[in-house]
Amino acid sequence: MAKARLGIRYALPPTGMHRFASPRPLPAGTAPQPLGHPAPDAWQQQAPDALFDGGPPRAMDEDCLFLNLWMPEGRSAKQPRPVLVHLFGGGFQGGSPSDLAHDGAALADATGCVVVRIGFRLGALGFLYLGAAAPANLALLDATLALQWVQQHIATFDGDPAQVTVFGLSSGAFMIGALLAMPDARACFRGAWMQSGSASRILTPAQAATVTADLCHRLGLADGDLAGLQRMPAADIVALQQQVLSADVGDRNGPGGHTFGVVLDGRTLPLHPLQAVAQGDLCGHGLLLMSTHDETRLWFRNGAMRPLADAAAWQAEVARYTTPQAAPALCASYMAGVAAQPADRNRLAALRERFLTHAIYRVPALRTALAQARAGGRAWLARFDWAPGGAAGDWADHGSAHAFDEPFVWGRPDPAHHRFVTGAADELALAEKLVKALGDFAHGRGPGWPALDGIEAGAHRLAASHADDDEADAMAVWSRLGLLQPEAVLLPGR
Repeated sequence: MAKARLGIRYALPPTGMHRFASPRPLPAGTAPQPLGHPAPDAWQQQAPDALFDGGPPRAMDEDCLFLNLWMPEGRSAKQPRPVLVHLFGGGFQGGSPSDLAHDGAALADATGCVVVRIGFRLGALGFLYLGAAAPANLALLDATLALQWVQQHIATFDGDPAQVTVFGLSSGAFMIGALLAMPDARACFRGAWMQSGSASRILTPAQAATVTADLCHRLGLADGDLAGLQRMPAADIVALQQQVLSADVGDRNGPGGHTFGVVLDGRTLPLHPLQAVAQGDLCGHGLLLMSTHDETRLWFRNGAMRPLADAAAWQAEVARYTTPQAAPALCASYMAGVAAQPADRNRLAALRERFLTHAIYRVPALRTALAQARAGGRAWLARFDWAPGGAAGDWADHGSAHAFDEPFVWGRPDPAHHRFVTGAADELALAEKLVKALGDFAHGRGPGWPALDGIEAGAHRLAASHADDDEADAMAVWSRLGLLQPEAVLLPGR
């Protein structure tokens, strides 16, 4: 059984006057000192997770810059082990490096890698944009310092600092995509495995500033009042932040959406990550991007999505995500590809679900992977098609929804912690395949399927549940319109 080292501090507490400040490294010469138990999670709204049971609620504290690590059974001083560093997902607002739904010990033993899970600031405390008053992207700076800690100390735990892979899901993957454009961060790893995330979800300062102004107003503060925000109880900030954010995944992720996330401020993030990839800055790194077949169906099933008034409203959303010139051809493609539904509004929801799955997840993954391959680097694509069967009860109508790949990548589709799996033999076989792919990727061998060649954009399909590639026609239209090129998002105001 892998040996755990839990609750290792990697930075000084970001509390008091250090709230909204860059993370501070530990004094030189500080040896790793595990607490022996997980440290508190970052402040967040705690609510039951629809997908995962991560155990009982954990303590929360602003002093959250700790990490946990697991060393595989059977240490070998002669051969340092590859390292997997995990950034958890949770919409930039939630998540934990210590939840029980992710078994670091089992993953370490299955892959032969040292597994590290890092904590970082969340929500307003990790992503609020305050302009010149404070650094942007504090959670990214936290992650960078954690990666630098790994570089300095992982050899103590039999890890190889020259063979580090970062991996994560959703907001964790989007954070990894941003780290690709941060030289201090990307120097600390050689591989990036991104599930339902890419080098794409980047906010403009103007977009982020509207969220800041709204939150400050609700807190009774002047816009950007740093001193007032530092005095405010963290619980009060977290309690109100949800009121300023969009719940609808389309509104949240589109241009101008009210959300937290990575801000292209020109300082902490010096350039758009997709530009860094396209100009060859990541040619020495391996990138793997995975998405699920029915990503956004999760939000349509859990009631988060607003109903559309008519087809014109959907067409306007397509134009917002792309361009007014591209929208008619794209809409026609999706209308031809989505079967008629019993009621017109249901068909609109199906059209919107399909388009948003592509616009938020699949197309950005394609853009990132193709940019990497065309720049001369290595990139792999995968599409996760597994869907719950009838034995999964109410989950059977979710298709291959967002985050359904997560327990498989960790090698443990356990119904005790993952509500949408049953532990059936086919699930265990798929988990064995995916955890082997992750381990092989971390060892520098590739995941087990061909890399892109810079022209071919097909994704390796995992547990394919569709007789053919039912996305080919839509992707062909995106490509014909030039929307798979990095330039499609590297435009002023996008």
